[in-house]
Amino acid sequence: MLDRADALADAAVFTSLSCAEGPELWADEHRLHAVLANLLENAAKFTPAGGQVSLTAGPGPSGWEIEVADTGIGVPESYREEIFTGFVRAPNALRGGYPGTGLGLAVSRDVVRLHGGTLTVGGQEGAGAVFSIHLPYAGPPGASPPGAGPSGGVP
Repeated sequence: MLDRADALADAAVFTSLSCAEGPELWADEHRLHAVLANLLENAAKFTPAGGQVSLTAGPGPSGWEIEVADTGIGVPESYREEIFTGFVRAPNALRGGYPGTGLGLAVSRDVVRLHGGTLTVGGQEGAGAVFSIHLPYAGPPGASPPGAGPSGGVP
C-alpha cells in the first residue's frame, strides 16, 4: 500500500488497519499518500519492537477522520505544536538518537492544510503518539471535482 511501509515490517511492530466505507474524498492522492507514509514511518521509527501501530479511517460529520496511533515514545505536550515547524524535533527524539531532519511533520501539516484539513497530535509521552487528520469531503478550498463546470457544479 505505502512505499515506505517496509519500515513497519522492519520495526517488528504489530500493525492494524481499519477503514470504514464512506463518501468519496476529493483530494490529491499522491500528496495524501506521502502524508500517511510519513506518519506510519514515524510511528514505526519511534515504537520499540513488540509495540503497536494502527491506522484508522472513517467518515465523520464533515469529512474523513484519519488516525495514526502508536505505543512509542510519544510527544511531550509542550512540543505538540512546535514539531510541525521545520527542523524542530522533540527532546525525547533527540535524546533517543532517532534519525530525522524534522521536516516530515511540517510538510505533512502543510499538505493537509492545503486540502482544507487539520493535522494534530495527542497521546501521552512515554505511552505513544496519536496523529489525527481531518479532511473535508469537498477537498481543497476552491477545488472542483473532475467534470465540474466553472460554477463548481457538475454539468
